[in-house]
Parts: sequence; C-alpha cells; structure tokens
Amino acid sequence: MNDPKTIYVAYADDARGGFPQTMADFVTECDPNINFYIMAKDGLELLEKIAKVTVQPDVCILDVRMPNMDGYATAMQLRKKYPHTRVLGISVFDERAAILQMFRHGARGFISKGDWAEEIATGIRDVYELGYYLRSKIVQRTFPKLTEDNLKKHCKATCSEVELQYMRLCCTYLRTEDIAEKIGLSERTVEAYPARLCKKLGLPESPHPQQNLALLAYRCGLEPFE
Repeated sequence: MNDPKTIYVAYADDARGGFPQTMADFVTECDPNINFYIMAKDGLELLEKIAKVTVQPDVCILDVRMPNMDGYATAMQLRKKYPHTRVLGISVFDERAAILQMFRHGARGFISKGDWAEEIATGIRDVYELGYYLRSKIVQRTFPKLTEDNLKKHCKATCSEVELQYMRLCCTYLRTEDIAEKIGLSERTVEAYPARLCKKLGLPESPHPQQNLALLAYRCGLEPFE
C-alpha cells in the first residue's frame, strides 16, 4: 500500500455530463485524503494509464458497463496485474446479478451512483483499510433481516462446515457436479442446497437462491476457493 494518509484512487466510467469528475470532486470534499489521480472512460484506458504511473492505485472504482473493456474484464485484469489494488464496482442499476458478477471477477465491494458522497467515501476507506466494503444499501437490500454485526456469527452458528464450504463455492463458476465432488456429496443433494440453506438462514425467497448465498458468503468474509 502507499502512504496511509492518502488513498490513491483510479476511476473508470463512461458516464456523460461530467458525472465521474463531479462525483470525484464531491468525495474529495468529504475526505481530502482521497485522491482521484486517474480518470478513464473505460477499462482499457484505465489499465493504460496505470501502466504509465509510478504510484499504483490503492482503490479502483469500475463502472459495470463500459465500452472497449467493461467492469468485469477490467476487474479480472487488475486482480492479475495489480493484486494489491482493491476494486469497487459502481453502477446506476440495482442488479443483484451484476453485483455478484463483479465480486466473482475480483471486486471487494459495490456502490451505487445514487449514493451520497459521504457513503462513497466510506466505501473507498473501508475497501482500502479493511479489504472489503459490504455496508452499501445496494448490497444490504438482499438481506433485510440481518445486520452487519451479527451476520458472520449467524452463518457460522447456523451452518455446518460443509454448508459453509458450499457457500464459498457458490462464489465461483463451478457446475453443480463439480461442487458436489469438491465437498463429497451427491449431485442430487447439492441441487437441493440453495433453497434449503436460504430457508435455514432466514433469507427471503428468491428465484435465484444460489446468488443470494454467494452474496451472503462475501458479506460474511467467506473467501471463495481458488
């Protein structure tokens, strides 16, 4: 990491009307120690600019949808080339699938373009200092009945070690049969896990229970298997 008194931020966003720079200015007003020193219109430009500077960004904010190279591909490249740089996804859309995709590609948090500058500044500080940011409203909406303080305890007290392993594996792209092999259960048993675990954990009913479990695993700090 760089000087702890300054958080160096690179931001890629193709939004028009000057939104990225305006947002950066408001966030810096909230916390002068946050320095938006690289601004780019897409992931490709962001990577090119990072390669030319001597100071590696502490945090990269990536819009999900961008031309040339979107947020998913950029997050994956940053994870490979700059493993110490933390990634925050950002979008104007409140899409659970997009949040999960960004986490799967290496993001450590997600913010909304509708968030107040103070919230975005908190997200940047948290992802820099703690390694993740999971307090944003856009993520918390998935789990309305659980608070951040008791979430991890709730999961560990409620789930067996095999069930926790399954939740970690939900964060990957493994198929059901591959997950079953890794945790030593039958494919049929694993197919029933998403709905059963969601009910056990008190999560709201959803047509995509595996996505809910994956987001919950990230919020609990359950690192996905490599």
